[in-house]
Amino acid sequence: LLQESGFGEAQSICLDDALVALIDQIRRRLALIEVALTARGVELAPLGVDRDRLEGLRGLAVAALDVVRNGGARYRLFHATKQ
Repeated sequence: LLQESGFGEAQSICLDDALVALIDQIRRRLALIEVALTARGVELAPLGVDRDRLEGLRGLAVAALDVVRNGGARYRLFHATKQ
């Protein structure tokens, strides 16, 4: 497809590990938010967040991590030069 559009040889770089690291970072931040809010006794509802929502976000992050690790999603960078 790239060659048909006038681009030269394309390089593809797999960045799956970067995607896994990003999702893992999100999981850690969600855990820190929950700990900080719980430890300080802060109400979550005025912030638009409740325990169910945090639990849902945490579950979504775990599911996304499983999908990437099992090859169901890929993260790639393509580089090509215009000829």
